[in-house]
Amino acid sequence: MSVSAHVLAAIVWVGSTVVLAFAVVPFLRDPRLRPAVLELLRSTGPRLSGLGWGALAVLVTTGAFNLHARGFLTCAALTATPVTPLAAAAWAKLLGFAGIIAIHAAHDLAWGPAAAGALERDPRGLDRETVRLRCRARAAARGGMVLSVALVFAGVVIVRGWF
Repeated sequence: MSVSAHVLAAIVWVGSTVVLAFAVVPFLRDPRLRPAVLELLRSTGPRLSGLGWGALAVLVTTGAFNLHARGFLTCAALTATPVTPLAAAAWAKLLGFAGIIAIHAAHDLAWGPAAAGALERDPRGLDRETVRLRCRARAAARGGMVLSVALVFAGVVIVRGWF
């Protein structure tokens, strides 16, 4: 059950980031569509944010349980000196997940809203500050998405091995 919940939460998390990155946000580039897309993001943002944080909470809980059940999250496993490839993948996943949480928090709480506010004040998006804020928010969102996909692969390696 824990693995199923973990996979479902990962699907929700990664799927929502991919949909936003490739199906919604690119329309902000079109000045004619920008007001509608901003309104869509403003109205759906809180719901998507809650869904995302919920998925991350499920991932933390089920991920810790799954790693412990597989013997990776024990004192002996974490301090073992020859680091096996699977242990390295588990460490990479733990560190990458901490990075995702940091990126998501920065984007959700600061950079995304700041970029949206700047676009509302500067609808053409030409002001230097607007461009800077949009670039920061976009880089955080894309970086988090790429890191999320990489962690899916790390999870497969942990469960199935490298080859």
